[in-house]
Amino acid sequence: MAVFVNNADVLKLLFAKWKEQCKDDEITMRGMLTRSDGNDDTILHNACVATQEAAECVTVLLDVVKQEDKERLENKDKEEKEGDKEKKEGDEEKENEADSVDKDLLEEVLLQCNKENNTPLHYASKQGGSKVVSLLLDAIKENRILMEKVIFARNNDGNTAWSLAMSEGKQETADTFLNKLPDDLAEKLKR
Repeated sequence: MAVFVNNADVLKLLFAKWKEQCKDDEITMRGMLTRSDGNDDTILHNACVATQEAAECVTVLLDVVKQEDKERLENKDKEEKEGDKEKKEGDEEKENEADSVDKDLLEEVLLQCNKENNTPLHYASKQGGSKVVSLLLDAIKENRILMEKVIFARNNDGNTAWSLAMSEGKQETADTFLNKLPDDLAEKLKR
């Protein structure tokens, strides 16, 4: 996969192709971004574990996620304005799907856990990917509630991403948390 060889250009081409395919198939871009492998790792997990140089791929993934969220909100607003809320026969199933898609994709991919309950931020922290950690934190800096969910998420061993960086001796990565987070959250992390 493109993320393992840090090939952001190939990743961009793949997403363009997938987006085209999503128009014709029942698979969605959301499904592509949240699909997991045998260890329950998503494409973002894999990008975060690759290396520090994987930051370019993480940037591409986050851009795609943000674009999908933007398009979803625009479509939702458009539907509401058009008053297209009439229920049609068989729409109940679609309505249930819509409820599950109503959550921001950014929140979904950042909080998606693998079998060990590691989020992509845990992976980046364990690898010492301070640049990737910085990108992930920047992606949520405007959403305090999501930021708290992401930074305080614990894996099966009880570690947050920050405590994992500390226990792995990744001081630069741990410092990235403290420098990027609001002071009160940085202090709370250290407790």
